[in-house]
Amino acid sequence: MNREIWMEDTIVSLDVPEFCIHVTNIPNDVNSDELSTIFKVDIVNILVQPHNELNDHLVENSRIQVEAWIKEIDNEQSTQKLAKEKHGLYLRGFRIQCQDICVTLEIFELCEHFQNETCSYSICCDMKHIQCVEPSTCGNIQRWYGHDSQRTTRSERRSISSEDGYRVRIANFPLKATREEIFKHLPSKFPRIRENLILYNESNPTKLIIAYVIDQKSEIIAKRLIHSWHNQQFLQDQPSKMKCQLEINVENFNSTIGFLMSMAP
Repeated sequence: MNREIWMEDTIVSLDVPEFCIHVTNIPNDVNSDELSTIFKVDIVNILVQPHNELNDHLVENSRIQVEAWIKEIDNEQSTQKLAKEKHGLYLRGFRIQCQDICVTLEIFELCEHFQNETCSYSICCDMKHIQCVEPSTCGNIQRWYGHDSQRTTRSERRSISSEDGYRVRIANFPLKATREEIFKHLPSKFPRIRENLILYNESNPTKLIIAYVIDQKSEIIAKRLIHSWHNQQFLQDQPSKMKCQLEINVENFNSTIGFLMSMAP
């Protein structure tokens, strides 16, 4: 059955609707591993809105709350059942709240080339292809879905926010891991991430370094990175395994993580 997503005054066609579980009232330092254990899903299918201490000076109802989304569940019925089953469970003293919702379509995930029928990757594209229900006659200049070559109206350029996209958190490096080792190891299979790789805790010898690959517009690519690194040994002679987490890209990082260092080794 064909389903549709309503986005303000424009309808976008979507053959297979996506549903997820929105999880709130969770610890500030929640991690995907413990959520994966609760919901029995792969960690790549868990998106976290991380805690940011820079918001703590705001009044409570103005703060960005820590929350998570459990995705890639079989169907709407399975999502509803799982949300009801896990609602009210305790996670480290927090009684978690679960709500089944339709997955939000993020504009930054849409393929800019598909918008004008010029994407050469077709189903192999890492960005989303979603067709407008009026591909030839759509007159809305602020809609960036797929249209055909007969359309006379052209959509305006999308607005860009520094918080559009995703980031991948990589932790649990060996205590003595160096910047040079991290910049050599992580980009070995993905050289393009080098310019988006940021390290924290470098100046504190008593803390483990945490790495972030920021500004990832494609969820598919972010998941590919996680699949490659999560639970893998950083170095063959080191027993510790890297731990990854998919997060919403945020402009500011926790002040306790460390100071932004130069992006190049």
